[in-house]
Amino acid sequence: MKKDLIITDLTRMRGKRVCIFGIDEHLAGVRPELSHTGIDDDYAFENSIEPFNVVEFNFAQKSKCKPPHTEDWEIDKSHKPRFIRRLSLEEKREFLERIKEKGIKNMFGANIHDNQYVNENEGNRSIGTIKTKNILSVEYSPKEGNKFNYRMKFLDQNNDEYNLPITDLIFRTHCDYLRIEKGMRTNDISVQLQNKFIEKDVYLRIGLSRPYEKMYNRCYLQINGIYPSLEYIEDPDFNFKKFIKKQRKLGIALHHVKLKFPYKEMREGQKEMANDVKSVIENRKSLIANAPTGIGKTAGVLCPALEYAINQDKVIFFVTSKQSQHKIAIDTLKKIKDVNKIDFSVVDIISKRDMCPRDIAKEHYLLFNVLCKDDQETGKCKYYRYNKSAINEIKENILHVEKLKEVCLNYGICPHKAALDAAENAKVIVCDYNYAFSDILDTLLCKIGKSLNDIILIIDEAHNLPDRIRNNLSGKLTLDMLKETSKEIREIDERLSSHLMRMTQIFNRFMNDVSDKDEKNIDRGEMRESINDILRETGDTIEYNQLIEKLKNIVMNNLKNDETKQYSITNLIEFLEQWNTELACSRIFTHKETPIISFKLLDPSVYSESIISKVRSTIMMSGTLYPTEMYADILGIKNAVLRDYKSPFPKENRLIIVTENLTTRKIERNSAMYKAIATKICKIVENVDGNTAVFFTSYKFMNDIVENIPEKNRNEILVEKRGMSKQGKNKLLDELKNMYNGVLFGVQGGSLSEGVDYPKNVLKTVIVIGLPLAPPELEVKNINEYYINKFGRVKGRLYGYTYPAIIKSLQAAGRGIRSEKDICVIVLMDYRFGEERYRECLPPDYDIQFTDKAEELCKEFFAKVKMRIVKQIQKEKTKIMELSPALKILGLVKDIDGKYGIRKIAGILSGSKAKYIFANHYDRSPYYNILSNWTNKRTINVINELLSKGYVKQDKRYAYGKYKRPVICLTEKGQDAIANHEEIELKTLVNLEKGEIDQKAFCALKNWRKKVADENNLLPYIIFHDKTLKQLAVEKPTTKDQLGHIWGVGKTRAEKYGDEIINLIKENEREDTKKVAIIIKDNSEQTITQNKIYSVEKMRERYSNAYKKWTQEDDVQLKKEFLEGKRISELANSFQRKTGAIRSRLKKLNLIIM
Repeated sequence: MKKDLIITDLTRMRGKRVCIFGIDEHLAGVRPELSHTGIDDDYAFENSIEPFNVVEFNFAQKSKCKPPHTEDWEIDKSHKPRFIRRLSLEEKREFLERIKEKGIKNMFGANIHDNQYVNENEGNRSIGTIKTKNILSVEYSPKEGNKFNYRMKFLDQNNDEYNLPITDLIFRTHCDYLRIEKGMRTNDISVQLQNKFIEKDVYLRIGLSRPYEKMYNRCYLQINGIYPSLEYIEDPDFNFKKFIKKQRKLGIALHHVKLKFPYKEMREGQKEMANDVKSVIENRKSLIANAPTGIGKTAGVLCPALEYAINQDKVIFFVTSKQSQHKIAIDTLKKIKDVNKIDFSVVDIISKRDMCPRDIAKEHYLLFNVLCKDDQETGKCKYYRYNKSAINEIKENILHVEKLKEVCLNYGICPHKAALDAAENAKVIVCDYNYAFSDILDTLLCKIGKSLNDIILIIDEAHNLPDRIRNNLSGKLTLDMLKETSKEIREIDERLSSHLMRMTQIFNRFMNDVSDKDEKNIDRGEMRESINDILRETGDTIEYNQLIEKLKNIVMNNLKNDETKQYSITNLIEFLEQWNTELACSRIFTHKETPIISFKLLDPSVYSESIISKVRSTIMMSGTLYPTEMYADILGIKNAVLRDYKSPFPKENRLIIVTENLTTRKIERNSAMYKAIATKICKIVENVDGNTAVFFTSYKFMNDIVENIPEKNRNEILVEKRGMSKQGKNKLLDELKNMYNGVLFGVQGGSLSEGVDYPKNVLKTVIVIGLPLAPPELEVKNINEYYINKFGRVKGRLYGYTYPAIIKSLQAAGRGIRSEKDICVIVLMDYRFGEERYRECLPPDYDIQFTDKAEELCKEFFAKVKMRIVKQIQKEKTKIMELSPALKILGLVKDIDGKYGIRKIAGILSGSKAKYIFANHYDRSPYYNILSNWTNKRTINVINELLSKGYVKQDKRYAYGKYKRPVICLTEKGQDAIANHEEIELKTLVNLEKGEIDQKAFCALKNWRKKVADENNLLPYIIFHDKTLKQLAVEKPTTKDQLGHIWGVGKTRAEKYGDEIINLIKENEREDTKKVAIIIKDNSEQTITQNKIYSVEKMRERYSNAYKKWTQEDDVQLKKEFLEGKRISELANSFQRKTGAIRSRLKKLNLIIM
């Protein structure tokens, strides 16, 4: 339907969204709407939709709406609005006179309460026009959070006074223009506008807002348009569309953005965390958040932080060390953008070397930096150039760094340079720790044109930060490094090569001061002086710093010699430069297997404090950021807000055990202890319903335990090896994911216990063997002593010695539970975890049970869990069974949340036994096997029809698998259908519920199948599966073509058995009363078919309850005994039924899958 509208209103909503309104030729009000997406200002600008333009719209239909908003019409998206003309000033005045009303009171056909609002569901329209009698005041004033008040107080022609907010887009933009571009104060702007309006006749468009959360049933009055008889905007330079676009490009919010949370529900922990984030940012404080896994910390932090960043023109640095966390952050930001329909730019960036597509990326990072810089300056790097199209693509799309690299390579440009170029306008930069806590920070700030005060710093996995900062200023020097460097440069500078060989004497000097396998502290100056002494002995005039410069010159002058790969020399330069630091470091000479000189920063706060104190706000978060006070102290964070959030996981999903009598204490280590620990591990594994990970204090201790594991069990264990590559560890994890009762051995503090996620409840039990207290080495003593001097004896000892060990154990223990549905037993296998000095270091939510029978507690725990899961599935399945098949399909699509395509969804619904079902625990889903009577083809056809009708959609952005199949997602229409229990009419929908199987036809088909199997000396299921016979009994095909489409039949069998099956079905239909099968009635135990009587009696001689109806009491007892761990054969004896009958009943009770 076409309508020509005179546009009367263009009002600002949230974000970029606008509301438009127009009057048609019959003076009826029309509010054009775009379904699902809404209208943004770009759409309005592109289509010349602004006040007093005449625009042609194509409408699909009148929208469903509640009074008083009765004017909504849905725009036909296949037709663009068409600009016709603009009204002249005289036409505009005449038009306003025609549509004006005397006053507001009777405008909406409903009572106006307190001169402020109309109740929802009252009235017959939502907007009208008045001519004011007097303008009393105009208010444009700032308020908290970079927001502004836009209000007007006036009298209508009835002398009624109103003070209403202004949503008119042009008016609000003009106010912002005068403030930003002309530098006027808000008070002066208010006075200027009021004076202009007093001089003229002023027409106001008065509208009603939609109800919102706090006032869900109220529609408040607001001013949607301000139209004086003459133009009040006299500045010829003002163009509201250009101004809005310009400010958006600069990243300045002209209107306050209120971001919606990206997910349907906000968990309690997320709400609490989001409120804390908002508070600390507004008050320039820091938040140290111990937020357990599953709380949803990424979304809980990013949403309020991004809202502030957009409104206050700040930039978020989201720093994290793991690629998996990069992806989580990027996916969350995509979700925020999609839900809020708002534009903001995000850049995901990692190190320059890791983003480089060239072969030089394989070089040592110091050498790479030199090569990269040289190739940029000489033009040798073909990628180092600017491409506007690529930068725009990065700005417009939120891309994970791997996708960003792919985009840049398609354009043939450097991914790192492109990311930095795009970062100039970014609201969020996702990056590694080094971008915030090294000299890279200054480069990045300069590039984006911001100061530290403009940065909101979010540190993910923040428990890693102290060690990351320490490791950034650390190094080792060995005899081999000196000898290798000397060899590398011999042909280039023989004299300098000789100096380096003489420097090996330093090791001899230090070795004279310590005994074998001992270590000593050395001074910064002692090392420098030793090197200077050696250089003087040669008669050379160079000293320590000049030596470094000479080595650098050799690297620079010999870069193009491909035969000389100068790895040792770059390592030596880095060591000598960093050794020069005057910061407090642990500097040690160790004489063990090989003599080593090493150093490591003692106090991470020397870097972190200066950064954190200058940024707008810092949010540190981790699942093991405990105790928060320790991190505030050692990172030098003043006035921090410390929070320990409650775990969202149900307590009944986790059991924490501390074993008695077992320990890894050195003085108690002996063969008996090793054997006892190995035995206990085996017993626990035997009683666990799933995979187990065991994390030890060291590789040596792990190997000692492995030797005590019985050989029959040892071969089934996946063992992490010292120095194992990333690929090797990934292979272990892949193997574990495909196991059901697998066992993984690793070490605490290693990547398998800290850096790896175990998704989808891969681990059911985590055993932490021993408390990994650091051995009494000199570095540990140095850190201890430093913290004792800084924080006192008690805190110093905890910070330097105890907590680092506890944190390693907590990290390992946390591998089992990664989502709120996960179930896990944590076994802390060292009695010291129960001692007060260590127990008080554990998180307060660690509810520990002490026992020497850990295996029995495990068995009991998993039996209870299994019972709970079965009850929950049955409860949910009962509700779902009442739904129509279409709603069942939509319900599953909602549950899996865009993970799979059509075929895998059909597989879950039909009860497939494919690997992905069990690996992802979809066998526990209440939707699993819910359409078992349907063929996959029929389910797929129904999904395709739901797709064509718009209840679901395909999303290629998240395509999966080798062939990149698009995933299926729910649309808003589908969500509404679920919420309203909509009756969906589908052509392909045939009701195939189990209760509608023709039992007579089914039994006839079974008898026929047995006859054919006997004649061919085959087992019956080889002819046809029961599932196929059930489908035949439902669909009753009458042609071979129809028969061929039944699951399990196919073309070959249709030809072979088609005539017999079709005739049997037809005969069954004709002779409705003929008894050709066993008919089991609801309340009968009698078997009708005479030729079965003898076999039943014979069977009951062995099993007295064979073929008898199961009672409710039988079911309860069967569940109980099965969950206690009894075998099928034991249950058969107990219930006096065949093993097949037991299995069938267990399947019906959803206790097993067949």
